[in-house]
Amino acid sequence: MGNAYFAFYLMAMRSGRPRSFATIESMLRRSGFRDVRAIPTRVPLQTSLIVAQT
Repeated sequence: MGNAYFAFYLMAMRSGRPRSFATIESMLRRSGFRDVRAIPTRVPLQTSLIVAQT
């Protein structure tokens, strides 16, 4: 549901685009990051946290 909320926000702001965790993970790995993971947050509708190591 968070992706839909953020997509609507970006559409209203007329900038950016939503990306799935898989897409962000792929981008990070291609950039040399490793151990990419998503950390659950208390308010997943509004925020998400992705961490990776170099």
